[in-house]
Amino acid sequence: MGLQTPHRPNMLATFVLVATAFALTLALPAGRTALAQDAGTQTNAAIQSVISKQLDAFRRDDGPGAFSHASPSIQMMFQSHQRFMAMVQRGYAPLYRSVEAKFLELDT
Repeated sequence: MGLQTPHRPNMLATFVLVATAFALTLALPAGRTALAQDAGTQTNAAIQSVISKQLDAFRRDDGPGAFSHASPSIQMMFQSHQRFMAMVQRGYAPLYRSVEAKFLELDT
């Protein structure tokens, strides 16, 4: 996934996104039937939907909305949308103010 931002790319943010995609790839079985492939397509669409909604919330400064799309473990770690947004603003500025997101095929 590549993001175009007015900021210099944050290598940690890029690494986290690539590592997440890689982990999701490993979680899916290698050999699948046509039915499983349809489920994989639906899974990819669901993943992209959540990421898109969170990026949209960042762009609107919608802390509660962005925080609602964070994983339960991230929500537990930060405890509030204010803390979560402060972390994103400081550490993930390219995501916080992204202009667009390009989703690549999830290799399963």
